[in-house]
Amino acid sequence: MISQTRVAVLSLFACAVTLAAGVVAGDGESPKAGTQASAEGRIRRDGFDLYYRVFGAKGPYLVLLAGGPGSDPAYMKPVVDELSNKFRCVLLEQRGTGRSRLKSYSEQTIQLSAYLEDVDALRTQLGQEKLLL
Repeated sequence: MISQTRVAVLSLFACAVTLAAGVVAGDGESPKAGTQASAEGRIRRDGFDLYYRVFGAKGPYLVLLAGGPGSDPAYMKPVVDELSNKFRCVLLEQRGTGRSRLKSYSEQTIQLSAYLEDVDALRTQLGQEKLLL
């Protein structure tokens, strides 16, 4: 299952980056100010908590993968503001980002398989068979 997930994540990540770039470039309209998360959650993972926020109340879940270790996913807020009209946008604070802090950063804690397992844990927590990335 992980190998199929890995292929899907890598393929969809490229699409998500392209989509996000298009939305940020936009049509010159400013994003809605003050869009609030409709839900927040956390998932206990291998010695840390994986945090996420959901924006929007309708449509399929769309997980926004942002940042890297040490960054904060808040810069994705303009993308969330735009997409939350059609999707339930999940702003995932991936391991090592935002509030999802790790006790240590090493080859054991920062690796693709761990990220994929985190996304799968999020899918399970949300009660979904599939997620859009």
